Amino acid sequence: MAGVKTATSRLARLDLNLLVVLRELLRERNVTRAAERVGVSQPAASAALSRLRRYFDDDLLVRRGGRYELSTLAVQLVEQVETVCEGVERLLATGGGFDRRRRAGSSGS
Repeated sequence: MAGVKTATSRLARLDLNLLVVLRELLRERNVTRAAERVGVSQPAASAALSRLRRYFDDDLLVRRGGRYELSTLAVQLVEQVETVCEGVERLLATGGGFDRRRRAGSSGS
């Protein structure tokens, strides 16, 4: 049970909006392009990257020459972040068809 509490408290400390920025940073490997895709300023995306770096205790994007490369951890996160973001998008897309009268556990009466 302690593991669940730890995972839940870790999740509660993360601004989930950062996952959207993280997904684009991992895709683009470029802060300016990621910012454009998300619709935020470059300084906002840079600040998000700083927060993500602190959260994961990892550089995530490592400058090599004139470009960024993914850190070892970032490579591991790519598929997981895509899956999570796609799942949230599906979850939010179902909101329009929700029928309040048909809640889980209700008898339908």
